[in-house]
Amino acid sequence: MSVQKARQGYKLVKWLFGKEIEIPEEWRISHLEDGAEIKGRVGWKGYTQEDFVEKGHGAISLGANNISKENKLDLSELTYVTWSKYDESPEIQVSKNDIILAQRGSIGKVAIIEHELDKTTINPNVVLIKNFDFDNYFLYYVLTSENITKQMNRVTSSTTIPLLTQCQIKKFRMPIPDKSEQQKIASILSNVDSLIDQTQKIIDQTIILKKGLMQKLLTRGIGHTKFKKVKWLFGKEIVIPEEWKMENLMNLGEPVIGLTYEPDNVKSAGILVLRAPNIQDGKLRFDDNVYVDVELMDRLKIRKGDLLICVRNGSKQLIGKCALVDRNFDNTTFGAFMSVFRSKENPFIYYQFQTPLIRKQITKSLTFTINQITNKDLNSFILPIPPTDEQQKIVSILSAIDSKIAELESKKSNLQKLKKGLMQKLLTGQMRVKV
Repeated sequence: MSVQKARQGYKLVKWLFGKEIEIPEEWRISHLEDGAEIKGRVGWKGYTQEDFVEKGHGAISLGANNISKENKLDLSELTYVTWSKYDESPEIQVSKNDIILAQRGSIGKVAIIEHELDKTTINPNVVLIKNFDFDNYFLYYVLTSENITKQMNRVTSSTTIPLLTQCQIKKFRMPIPDKSEQQKIASILSNVDSLIDQTQKIIDQTIILKKGLMQKLLTRGIGHTKFKKVKWLFGKEIVIPEEWKMENLMNLGEPVIGLTYEPDNVKSAGILVLRAPNIQDGKLRFDDNVYVDVELMDRLKIRKGDLLICVRNGSKQLIGKCALVDRNFDNTTFGAFMSVFRSKENPFIYYQFQTPLIRKQITKSLTFTINQITNKDLNSFILPIPPTDEQQKIVSILSAIDSKIAELESKKSNLQKLKKGLMQKLLTGQMRVKV
């Protein structure tokens, strides 16, 4: 909506779609091309198969796949092109502090080149932004803002094949303060980004710690000095504590396949059906819910202590992902591609499902035609089981680590919300900084 009268210290300026917005009196509205150069790979200089080479025989070629969903440069998977292809287009040779923006594929993803790279160019899926009059970090945050996202969506929604052209990118509009305020704003947002990155590093380290502890605790136990060899898959043996035993899941509890329902039964309210998307990182999440209006049998009701397991999915990697139900639910069931396992050992079994011991048995059960494990498969799974008191100690240790990870993830989420709020206010001049 247009603002009828600007506040003191602010002014009304023309904006998109015939609207007006309020910005500080010292600010201006600029196009991206007013403060940076936008360069892309010319069409006739695209790649052929002969242009690709192995590492060490050419230059790095960055594309949209090298930008993470957090808008960071991702160098985990690199492509290389010949030196002649690199030299052919000096205008798109990448330098430290340049910005790359995806114009095809994952449109709008942005990354800043924070460190010196070996000789690097770009592929046709991204453009290179360089030679700045704007502060480059300020511009980076502007390009990840809601303002630019809306402009991108408006452009791409009108095309059959999603694409941002260089001309469209050049004309992105943005409120711009003077250089010193740009730098101050970028510094504030960069500090929050640093806190987010530090928190993520601690999360990653804690996950590595948990993985190492699981490997030890779930096969070697706590404080054991005597071990035995037991039969395993493919004629192999594994070593477990003498007091432990190998058990089939069928001896520990009961698997129940979930509710089958017709598309006509899906509603916006009613009985909640838990499916694979409701399991994220071993926990239940409720941001992709499906409801049905069918009658619910008692055995299909989700109960506290149930182990919810994905038993069928288009992706083999998702088969076997699970979540331990930690509370009672009303009017909640589980879908036909899911199974619930009910056992007093479920907390321990939940952690075993995160280990290679179970993963290998899942892989062995899958066929070439259907990515599915059946109740028969589940019942046949074999795993090492300690006495109840040791199970409880192991679960207590691992759940404490899970709680720490959840605490860190909550902290990261709060920092991300803080950053989003700051970007909205700082990049529009609603909140001013002292320079």
